[in-house]
Amino acid sequence: MFLKRKPWPKHDSQLIDILRKSGVVFLGRTAVPTASFDWNCKNWVYPECVNPLDFSRTPGGSSGGAAAALSRGLTPLELGSDIGGSIRYPAHCCGIYGLRPTDGWLPIDDMLPEVLGAVFRQLLTPGPMAANLEDLDLLLKRFASRFPERERPIATPIGGPMKIAFSRDTLGVRTEPSSAALFDQFLKCLEN
Repeated sequence: MFLKRKPWPKHDSQLIDILRKSGVVFLGRTAVPTASFDWNCKNWVYPECVNPLDFSRTPGGSSGGAAAALSRGLTPLELGSDIGGSIRYPAHCCGIYGLRPTDGWLPIDDMLPEVLGAVFRQLLTPGPMAANLEDLDLLLKRFASRFPERERPIATPIGGPMKIAFSRDTLGVRTEPSSAALFDQFLKCLEN
């Protein structure tokens, strides 16, 4: 069942306001899966958005339309939102850059319908997407000019050195040898 459609918002969210005042020209909206909760870009209203690098594959979800548009060169910048990978997974699928910033850095309270409530506001993080690192950095700098990151106290481990658990395989799938070697190097760095 669909929620009754409410009128258009009366003002931009804080992040859109920053972009608009920076001279960004908005071209339109990109595809998302139904209710934005899926790893693909299928929805009940429009045709499925596919990966521009291989039409038989998904662009990921939920920000898959944004990632596909960036990958195809239709837009230089996008703004996505991420709970469980909705920026990161499409970036991976389409070969672009996407970042889920530190939780709570960028405001989300003026971006969601009221019916979603406080739970989503605590889990969801907006973040930039771009075709290259320079453009991703450009978006981050625009947001940082209005929302400087807060100083956070350094947390010291309680009860001695920190312990880290890891696994070389998941669900019986072994890690590819060159990746395993890089992982082992990383673990040695952590020991020091």
